[in-house]
Amino acid sequence: MKPHKLHMKNFGPFINETVDFDKIGDVVYLIVGDTGAGKTMIFDGISIALFGQPSSKKRSGLKLEDFYCNRVEKDDKGKRPPMVVELEFTENGNEYRVRRELSWGSGGKAKSANLSHQLFEGGVDKTDQGGDKAANPEKSTVTQAVEKITGLKRDDFKKIVMLAQGEFQEFLEAKGADRNKILGRIYNNSPHIDLECRLNGVRNCLSERKKTLDKNMQEALSSCKIPEGLDEDD
Repeated sequence: MKPHKLHMKNFGPFINETVDFDKIGDVVYLIVGDTGAGKTMIFDGISIALFGQPSSKKRSGLKLEDFYCNRVEKDDKGKRPPMVVELEFTENGNEYRVRRELSWGSGGKAKSANLSHQLFEGGVDKTDQGGDKAANPEKSTVTQAVEKITGLKRDDFKKIVMLAQGEFQEFLEAKGADRNKILGRIYNNSPHIDLECRLNGVRNCLSERKKTLDKNMQEALSSCKIPEGLDEDD
């Protein structure tokens, strides 16, 4: 999955901001800045656009309305403008755009906020007819479609594609079977797993052969007799 543009409106510290990854180039992106500058919010924006959830475990208990920019003023009718997070990306040569929008009810109350989800492929809206208004973004059809397109769930994505501070260590320390399962969703790693199984088989055969040879050697030595007149140390 390659990101192209991330649009954030009334999200976190961003009133209306676009991060253009194409201008950076086809490289590994390193996001740096002062504490509180909004680095993690960029990660959150990507993660929320794709999976409807923030990027960090520390923020997993937050609701989407908690990410609404507190610098946005209400209009004359006391209504807040919507919060929008949108990501353009490509996967297997196909272009996609996923959009999450949080609009507010009367009086700008969080309790009456409405969440909508949209997914476009090649400019064509692929959202179910009637729109996706799932209150839980994790269970929306858009989130399920993104998981199918990328082959990853949010927890897998943040471990190997979008590396938040310190969390890559979890992937490095994961058991081999768990890592193979995650990597297998990204590319066909069956040849590597097959080679690993073959090497383990060869190692086990050599280990058993060594045990047999050691046993035979011990039996041969035990049957040897020391000639009379010679000490064992001679």
